Amino acid sequence: MKNLTSLPSTFHISAIKLDDQSNFMLAKISIGLLLLSLILIAFLYKRLIIASKQIVQLNANAQLVELERQRISSEIHDEVGSGLTAIKLFAELITEKRQDISELSQLNLMIKAISEKINDIIWTTNSEKNSLEQLIYHIEEQLTQLLQHSNIKLTSNIPIFIQKHEISSDFKKECYLLLKEIAHNALKHAKATEVTLLVSFENDCMTISFSDNGIGFDEKLIKKTGMGLDNLRMRAKRINGDLLIENHNGTRVTLTIPLGNLKD
Repeated sequence: MKNLTSLPSTFHISAIKLDDQSNFMLAKISIGLLLLSLILIAFLYKRLIIASKQIVQLNANAQLVELERQRISSEIHDEVGSGLTAIKLFAELITEKRQDISELSQLNLMIKAISEKINDIIWTTNSEKNSLEQLIYHIEEQLTQLLQHSNIKLTSNIPIFIQKHEISSDFKKECYLLLKEIAHNALKHAKATEVTLLVSFENDCMTISFSDNGIGFDEKLIKKTGMGLDNLRMRAKRINGDLLIENHNGTRVTLTIPLGNLKD
């Protein structure tokens, strides 16, 4: 009889223990779910941060595109617009006089200069031409065209094989215009009869050297034409290049650029 009367108490204790175990298990499951939730929240938060950064980057890229468009528009306005205005005024002057052939020749030179600037803008902003090989051969081609009607002999020393390197649009523009300005100086001011374009690669660097046998740089005269040596140095700085200008027995301008900076 005593055993029979003690059974309910035993079952009650066992039930309590079972409830405690269930509660403990439930607590463990709850804590586990909480931890999983925290991990999931942390993961999603990290993804959100990454997505936010990507959105910021996309917005930044969109802003860069817009800035590039504005730069091109401004460049066309400044370089081409002013020239077209001058041509218009010149044409009106010729219309009034109708006799001075020298003014017609001057007008032709102005049109040629503006056409050259338009071609430069188009080429430097064409992303399909962003390779080092294309840049070097374009520079050689433009120098040949620039000097072909002068008494200046151009000698080019360019490697037959140029390793493929992608370059940035800014690098292409600054490097091209820098060398073009140097060539213009040799043509207009240096009184040179020979110029040499030398391109070489050594120690992970590219060196472009342009030399002439003229009278050298006349800093005051060059500044009057809107160029100036400071402008050359500024262009070199923009592409992380070192510019060496030697003014002895003619002029030698040497631009050295690490190949790792071509896309910066």
